[in-house]
Amino acid sequence: MSFLVTLLSSHWLELLLVICSVVFLASIPYIVSVCKRQWRLQKCLKALPSSDETDSHWLFGQGPMSIKMIKSGEFLDYYAKYWKFGKITVVPLGPLFNVIFCNHPDALKISLAKDPKADFVYFPLMPWLGDSLLTGNGHKWARTRRLLTPAFHFDILKPYVRVYQSCTKELVTNWKKLALSKEPFDVFSSISLLTLDIMLRSTCSFKSNCQTEKTHSPYVAAVYELSHLATERMLFSPAYFDWVYALMPSKWRYDRACRLVHKFSMDVIKERRSALADLHAKGETDVLKGDKKRKYIDFIDILLEARDDDGSGLTDEEIRAEVDTFMFEGHDTTASGITWTLYNLARYPEHQQKCREEVDAAFEDGDELSWETVKGFTYLKYCIKESLRLFPPVPIIVRTLAEDTKFEDYTLPKGAWISSNIYGVHHSPEIWEDPEAFDPLRFAPENAKDRHTHAFVPFSAGPRNCIGQEFALNEEKVVLAYILRNFEISLPDDERKNVTKLFALILRPKGGLYLQLKPRNI
Repeated sequence: MSFLVTLLSSHWLELLLVICSVVFLASIPYIVSVCKRQWRLQKCLKALPSSDETDSHWLFGQGPMSIKMIKSGEFLDYYAKYWKFGKITVVPLGPLFNVIFCNHPDALKISLAKDPKADFVYFPLMPWLGDSLLTGNGHKWARTRRLLTPAFHFDILKPYVRVYQSCTKELVTNWKKLALSKEPFDVFSSISLLTLDIMLRSTCSFKSNCQTEKTHSPYVAAVYELSHLATERMLFSPAYFDWVYALMPSKWRYDRACRLVHKFSMDVIKERRSALADLHAKGETDVLKGDKKRKYIDFIDILLEARDDDGSGLTDEEIRAEVDTFMFEGHDTTASGITWTLYNLARYPEHQQKCREEVDAAFEDGDELSWETVKGFTYLKYCIKESLRLFPPVPIIVRTLAEDTKFEDYTLPKGAWISSNIYGVHHSPEIWEDPEAFDPLRFAPENAKDRHTHAFVPFSAGPRNCIGQEFALNEEKVVLAYILRNFEISLPDDERKNVTKLFALILRPKGGLYLQLKPRNI
């Protein structure tokens, strides 16, 4: 009590009030500008088409309903029907938060044109992936994209067919053992390990043995934990606030896994930078071809050698961010694509057989596939694309409009969140005849020639389209070819109704995907 009396009788209280008053007065212009910007934003959004949705919270709009539907697996199919409200639809998430859903290819063309990504969607990944191609914006992103583009040139990608094959043969060996029980088993988990194995070998020539060892390496375990924890945070809305997440045990686990993954990546980068420096010192003019023992050039070497016109390259930290991004995006999305294609081929044996005939013909001269052979898998490519249409690995992309944008008779205001409803467009009866049917011939040239450029965008579109889409498509072809060569796949009766689509960063089967495999006599 005496302390309080002393404080009140001193000049400190007066000084504190003066400081608070100055801070408040200095903040008024900023507060006014924010209010004006929000008022204009909300006014513009009110002029846009909206749904007739009545099941909205008075304060949080459709936010609670959306989170509930994500957990139940109903989210994507619910918003896929928004085409009936128009090409664009405003979805309320609260009094000051709204998302513009783009439900038509014309609208997707606008939303995927040149705008930055929305930080609030990718914030669970930021401590792990940093300022990378997935999460970055602006000039830094453009520079990184330019420097990375040569890494995905056809001449660089061709040798990776050997990596795909080597890793997939390990999968086939494991599956033959599992198939002996004649019981269905979850294929998604093992395909995820396969695609992670491929990315580790392709990115940094690291053979993890993650498919064969019962106890996975600490790095593999950490990548899995980070993917799981980021998804978990995305689905738990209170954890959006950093101070809430800091109080959760998940935060400690996430930080620990981040440290481990970052250390692994940095150790590999420093080791490889030193090796390349030695080659430079020996007078090698093209160090990427200096090691004759290597059958392919991994991504880290390409990133280390990438240079601007002025000779400057990427820092170790920038390379680390891209390596970690390759690990996440390169294995999770491809695992999703392969798994859903297997699901569709299991559901439709007639299409599975057509793919198998194409694959068997390619293997007539031996047990190896060449780049040219893989490029010739025409019907298999149609089936992959049709699966990507029905189950796009990244079904929704959210960005923030960097400037006022005209769309038909509407003005989409700067600062608005705009969602590319890729899943909705892929399932729209306005765009696709009988959209829920599995029809690979939709992608035959004669049927696709007049299709809208943005009717099918599983790898996004525009300047921020997936830089590794050619890598991913060829990887999927090789993996599926070896599976079809060695097994007949079918869907257990009870699984036909139990497969649930879980949208959590990527589109995956909730609880895995259980298939019945019968080894072939070849």
